[in-house]
Amino acid sequence: MIKEYEEQKNKQAYNLHQSKKLYVKARAIIFKDNKILLLKNTNKKTGKIKYMLPGGAVENNETIKNAAVREALEEFGVNVKPIKCLGKEYYSLKTTYNNTEFVSKRVEYYYLCEYINDVLNAPFGVDGEFDDEDEIYQKISLSLNEFKTIKPSQINHVTNKTFNKIIKCFKI
Repeated sequence: MIKEYEEQKNKQAYNLHQSKKLYVKARAIIFKDNKILLLKNTNKKTGKIKYMLPGGAVENNETIKNAAVREALEEFGVNVKPIKCLGKEYYSLKTTYNNTEFVSKRVEYYYLCEYINDVLNAPFGVDGEFDDEDEIYQKISLSLNEFKTIKPSQINHVTNKTFNKIIKCFKI
């Protein structure tokens, strides 16, 4: 199922590239009890660990803020209230679709969100993005000290600048 998910996302990126549009994405930075919620994925073969904030593409006729709320629900099974946009990061990603290599121009918006509640029986990764048999996915919550032990490069789509903004959101 992960291949179908990747193919769908690459097609979306290709269509945006063809029409010379940015691939706009939203990420939710969720705090619950002064801990940040993250997705930890561990490669079963190598033991390599990566972390992710819930997020993904902004859908047609959806605001960036609403996309962050939807992604928190889809990927973490939680309802959130967006507090403020912490910023945005532009980047390029070499991508392939239908044997055509291209550079996808992207922008990620990061929304600080207040945790509201868990949603009972909520799906985990509704698009099949977490159906990789080589990976173990876990929802985790980290304190400030625990979060600081992670290198920004270990968190997908997070730069040093965004990492430092996240640290400032912890209540000290």
